Amino acid sequence: MVDVGEQVVLSDDNASEYEPTEEEIISYAKDYLEMDPDVDRDLLFIAKRALKAPVPKPWKACQDAETGDVYFFNFDSGESKWEHPSDEEFKKLYLQKKREKELKGLNPGAENVLDLGDI
Repeated sequence: MVDVGEQVVLSDDNASEYEPTEEEIISYAKDYLEMDPDVDRDLLFIAKRALKAPVPKPWKACQDAETGDVYFFNFDSGESKWEHPSDEEFKKLYLQKKREKELKGLNPGAENVLDLGDI
């Protein structure tokens, strides 16, 4: 942890050891992935993987020393954001897996079905 004025740069040393609770996984699935955990329970692994994802370089997790709020700061570009830099990738993964599941449900063995939306 490095103190930079009123901001603290958090260490990512223990990130791989973090184990999110079931409540955190479901909350992330609903709030960030826009997933219905009752319908897509088999895809909750994506939410868990997202919560355990390391912060990609050159991003760092930072904390406002006054409020305790955590945000992400890109030390190369100076950009900051509230969402984890990889959140969008996990949302895309969820949508891809959900679509694959829906195609299989409608047509077993439909892995190679042409998606007309891609034309």
